[in-house]
Amino acid sequence: QDLIVFGTIDGQVAVSTLARNELLAQTTASMARRHRPDPVLGLGWFRQHPRCFVAGTSRGFLKIFSLAEDRGELQTADVPFNQFGNLTSVSINCTDRLLLTSGYTNSAVIFDAETGKEARSFPNIHAGHINISRFANTSPHVFATSSFDRTVKTWDIRTPRDRPLYQCNSTEGLVMCTFCPNDCYILASAVDNEVTQYLAVDGREQLRLRIDKTGRPENFTR
Repeated sequence: QDLIVFGTIDGQVAVSTLARNELLAQTTASMARRHRPDPVLGLGWFRQHPRCFVAGTSRGFLKIFSLAEDRGELQTADVPFNQFGNLTSVSINCTDRLLLTSGYTNSAVIFDAETGKEARSFPNIHAGHINISRFANTSPHVFATSSFDRTVKTWDIRTPRDRPLYQCNSTEGLVMCTFCPNDCYILASAVDNEVTQYLAVDGREQLRLRIDKTGRPENFTR
């Protein structure tokens, strides 16, 4: 649908249209009133319910919202998620049943999106904090994590051990990763314009974009 959701530094969310640039609805209070300021750093649309999305704040408060069909109002779902501290990323799997979270830790946690309970944790899977984690678009069990430890790792939640399917290495700290729409490739970006595309099946490098370096360590390329 023609919708885009925004998060603010004071913990509010807003939905607008792309074509008309019209604000449809927004919250009037922070997601965590007792913990201001608490910016919204993670947002993710549900796949099967395109008017529903999840928002996560930097202190790890998670909430599911839905945009009412007949009026500009954001409704919240009564799903009691456990708090995930230092959050920077949320991702919904393709069946809308699982919610992946990561942040300024070296671990990732998957929640049941219907009950809010923890479904599985992946502790200490990186040497540095995990900037972005993303579910695949067509497989409900596969996800990738990117970290400042200069690695992208791909995981399958059906495996009994917390070992990645494979690992891709970069020369700089990784800022983000994402799957292409058909899950053939993973695109990853690292500090100072290092952008690389990998084959999602085995992690082999498929393409490296030739973007000039700036020499600035704060150039967090996305």
